[in-house]
Amino acid sequence: MIRVGPGTYRESREHVKKAVTRRRKWKITPEFLEKVAKVHVNAREGQRLAAVQTEFQVEERQALRYIAAAREAGLIND
Repeated sequence: MIRVGPGTYRESREHVKKAVTRRRKWKITPEFLEKVAKVHVNAREGQRLAAVQTEFQVEERQALRYIAAAREAGLIND
């Protein structure tokens, strides 16, 4: 059964609002990219992606984005 009405609309908007506000945990700033690079470089070969994922509590795809951004900024050279 699907509920319809103003109450369900407000309820749905609150769920969306919460999801959007917690969506991005980290702003990508030069300082943040330095942290990503430090974690990446200090991790062992083969464990670098997992180290970034664990440190920043993100999925693989987002960790790869962070690493790519750090490379573009010239902070990771490998």
